[in-house]
Amino acid sequence: MKLNINYNRQSHDNKGNTIGYHETLTRFWISKIYQFINFENYENLIDACRAICFHNLFNMEYPLKYYSKTQLYSEAAKQAYINPQKTK
Repeated sequence: MKLNINYNRQSHDNKGNTIGYHETLTRFWISKIYQFINFENYENLIDACRAICFHNLFNMEYPLKYYSKTQLYSEAAKQAYINPQKTK
């Protein structure tokens, strides 16, 4: 996985913008999954995974509850983690 992340970080379009890897989205999803698993009482990882599958974490619009489209899709958000500007 780390090899793929490093490859995607080094990939650029014809304007020099990074493509493929998005630091803010990666850290956002990792933190939300971590919170989901750790703040609920699941008996095992399989139960936690099942619960995640039925939660709106798989909704691609979910990050927009925390970020504006302008902020989230900016080059700065791809390059480095930025804090959400919205509170849920």
